[in-house]
Amino acid sequence: MWNSTSSNATAVTKTPVRSYTVQYQHNGSDDDDIVEVSVRKPEVRLDGLSKQTAYEFHVFAVSDVGRSLSSASTIVTTTASRAGQDDTLFSVICQ
Repeated sequence: MWNSTSSNATAVTKTPVRSYTVQYQHNGSDDDDIVEVSVRKPEVRLDGLSKQTAYEFHVFAVSDVGRSLSSASTIVTTTASRAGQDDTLFSVICQ
């Protein structure tokens, strides 16, 4: 989980955070396959992820100074669908 008080975000977060950038890709895929999503709130809901697939996530804080260094990578594996659920949706919350 990315934390806005971590040392890699200190330089950027001395000024107000304006947005967050979430990068993700299939775990182990080439850098050409990175998807980048920018959001104003510290969370994003991703749609259309593949079921039972491992994804690698990185989060950046963005302020008037620029973009922070990346968070440590987090690897998450989506689950198989259950009746009435869409497991291709995934929420990322930045704290």
